[in-house]
Amino acid sequence: IVNSTGSVITGTLPGITSHADVGLIYTFKDIAGSGSTNNVVVEPSGSQKIDSAGSAKIQTNFGALTLTAFSSSFGGFNWGIVSTT
Repeated sequence: IVNSTGSVITGTLPGITSHADVGLIYTFKDIAGSGSTNNVVVEPSGSQKIDSAGSAKIQTNFGALTLTAFSSSFGGFNWGIVSTT
């Protein structure tokens, strides 16, 4: 749960270090209703990516972002966006 009332908020996901981490799910939610003005920025750890990008953002008031950890033969361990609102 993120209170974005005062400013842009940036959070960093934990690093995915083994296949035991695959399937972890994190949801970020703007509870203040100011996500369109003060975005909630989510960044992966280290060189990992979120759907091939360096970050993902909640840019809507009361928006939410759900991500899951995955492993692929071509990209290693990364994060994927499951849903947004």
